[in-house]
Amino acid sequence: MKQDSSLAKICLKCNFAVFICTGLATILTLLAGVHWVFDLFSHFRFQYFWLLLLTLLIYITFKRYRMALVTVIFAGINIVDIFPYYFGREYTDNPTVYKTAFINLRTSNDSYSSVLDFINQNKPDFLLIAEVNTAWFNTLKPLTNIYKHHLAKIRDDNFGVLFLSRFPIAGGKIFYFEHGNIPAVDANIKLESATIRIVGIHLMPPIGSARAKIRNKQFEEIIGKVSDSRESVILIGDLNTTSWSPYFKTLLEKTGLKDSRKGFGIQPTWPTFYPPFLIPLDHCLVSKGIVILNRQTGPYIGSDHYPILIEFTLKNN
Repeated sequence: MKQDSSLAKICLKCNFAVFICTGLATILTLLAGVHWVFDLFSHFRFQYFWLLLLTLLIYITFKRYRMALVTVIFAGINIVDIFPYYFGREYTDNPTVYKTAFINLRTSNDSYSSVLDFINQNKPDFLLIAEVNTAWFNTLKPLTNIYKHHLAKIRDDNFGVLFLSRFPIAGGKIFYFEHGNIPAVDANIKLESATIRIVGIHLMPPIGSARAKIRNKQFEEIIGKVSDSRESVILIGDLNTTSWSPYFKTLLEKTGLKDSRKGFGIQPTWPTFYPPFLIPLDHCLVSKGIVILNRQTGPYIGSDHYPILIEFTLKNN
């Protein structure tokens, strides 16, 4: 009996330590707009929720109901931002379906066949590829026989970009962010019945105060670029933030874009090499004239990011 009592005390002490850590992390997410370090904590709400749920079950098992109630409050803070992504899917009777994709290659990745297989098997109508260096461009160049319309800026750092399209590009360019001097894609794609605008980006990773400020300024630039668009917009790429960052939420609020994850779940994409910490860094945001029919992450392709694949249609006028 004494041994059982000692084990129970150890279990409760460990449980309390987990609660303190996840509870503190949850509080820091509420301060994400105050400091870049706090913003990093906002990316792991999914992990906090499941850890707090485990903590809750242990407290209930040992009949520690006061602590269980406190744990419910902290779990609730996290689930409020997670729950909506599993509901809100739209439907339409438009039979015309298009497919787009985003791939962050990871410059050092040499799994060339895995990437080509993903593209050839899924056959997106247009796609954005990030971290394209010279070696990767030479590998992907044969795809231009299929995707006859393309834009590219090849760099041997982590910010080369390639855009491929089966449909004509009715006005497109590579532009550079004023902050960070990173290339991005802005292209009008001429579909059968309408023209849509694709903005493809790979933002600065917010590692350190200086880079975090650059990324936040890039968000402001994107807001200014997309807000006045006349065409339906697809904003796609590696935003180096999750859906729970206040900067991401401001982007949605000021542009009127909607997260393609709505109704399809969190779908985390990075880091592939450490699944317990997977978070959704790769995004596809769309304007109101676009309906998402399906959204999924792709298989492991040698990168630290999973690719994303989106099927969509246009709303009937």
